[in-house]
Amino acid sequence: MFSCAVGSRIVSLCASADIGPGQGSLVYRFGRKGALELVHPDPPRPPDAAFSAAVVGDAGSAGDIVRFSRGDVTYTLYSIIVKGQGERNGILVTQAGQRRAALKCRDFPLGKDAWSLMYRAKLPRAEPTDFDPR
Repeated sequence: MFSCAVGSRIVSLCASADIGPGQGSLVYRFGRKGALELVHPDPPRPPDAAFSAAVVGDAGSAGDIVRFSRGDVTYTLYSIIVKGQGERNGILVTQAGQRRAALKCRDFPLGKDAWSLMYRAKLPRAEPTDFDPR
């Protein structure tokens, strides 16, 4: 449902066709083809136990985020539209509340309904208070 190139790596978020509250699978993968660097969740868990999601926005932007944490590191995948600048997609990585990386997608070839799977899963609400991709 989300896949893009960031540098020489690929970020992907894949959902099973049967995703729903407490069922199906949602998996984040990051790395090079044939050489994954991070897979979440590991071990597998239901989507609502491993991820959260939210619709975000302010006067200048609106979009969707999906978030998960591993220890004190939080990963936020986003797809937003910034007024006057167009669509932005990528991933923010924070550790203990400090930004560690802001990876912007070079391409984003998914259809407009890709995020509908996320909302079908009824993930817990992500707190977007620290989200700022700019």
